Amino acid sequence: LKENIIYAKDVKIIKVADAAIYPEKGELTILKKAEMKPLENAKILTNTSTKYHTIYDAVVNINSRMNYSATGVYDYIDETNEKFPFKLTKISVDTTFQSYGEGTISDSALFRISPDFDFMGNVKFLSNNEYLYFNGGFKINQDCDNSTASWIKFKDYVDPLNIYIPLSDTIRDINNNKLEAGIFLANDTNEIYTAFLSPKFKLSDFDLIKARGYIFYDKENKEYKVSNKEKIKQIKQPG
Repeated sequence: LKENIIYAKDVKIIKVADAAIYPEKGELTILKKAEMKPLENAKILTNTSTKYHTIYDAVVNINSRMNYSATGVYDYIDETNEKFPFKLTKISVDTTFQSYGEGTISDSALFRISPDFDFMGNVKFLSNNEYLYFNGGFKINQDCDNSTASWIKFKDYVDPLNIYIPLSDTIRDINNNKLEAGIFLANDTNEIYTAFLSPKFKLSDFDLIKARGYIFYDKENKEYKVSNKEKIKQIKQPG
């Protein structure tokens, strides 16, 4: 009473907006004017209904019953059950009182969204969506052709168990260089050649066939393929 500070112990859970926050060791300190001391090494679960996303090693500032801000670590788990932890530098609540988090993954992090695709760029979660939103560049994981070593721009939600990465009508790498996927005719030599996530020989070369839609890895044939989702379903049919 003299200090106007509340020292609470055995605090199992604090519900803020749609999230459940778990203090380390169940300890909590409330200062004057109801200001709560930041929690360290806490765990956050969002949301309490779907329980899609868990953040750990979090530093949490609880501002009110419906608002908090935090940073913490998130584990992306790929199809082989391998974990790829990354830092969420901003975790907060939007105007609908839904939790969200944002982080950035560098090209040196050796981060992958599957054994077949590497990733660098920005990652975001929304508490009511099971999947993470990726906005950056992917690279196919191969060592047979250096011409396909570019980081290719894309943005979409990704299901770790079913990787289909959208290719825009104009494929570009993260440096905004134009790339192609298809079969082309060289204007000066009349040579027919292919390009796969790589530049044309010349921008003026004639387009014979362009592949657009989604890129995926055909594990049975060990091939990267580009097609629309209807054709992908046919490709994946057994037999």
